[in-house]
Amino acid sequence: MNHLPQAWGRPRDDVYGAYDPSHFSAAGPNQHTQSPIVTGTSVLAAKFKDGVVIAADNLGMAQDYG
Repeated sequence: MNHLPQAWGRPRDDVYGAYDPSHFSAAGPNQHTQSPIVTGTSVLAAKFKDGVVIAADNLGMAQDYG
């Protein structure tokens, strides 16, 4: 499956104008965040008489919100 925006299809260029191909360039360097925020996708909690236990996985995504 092709996930690139160029392959999504769109209305006619004569109605909405052509895509600006400058932001589709893959020639630039790879960029990676230096301060990721990792969010959990599954959270499990249990309450006991003397406290709680909370567990979460972090395989969902990492995103730089800064």
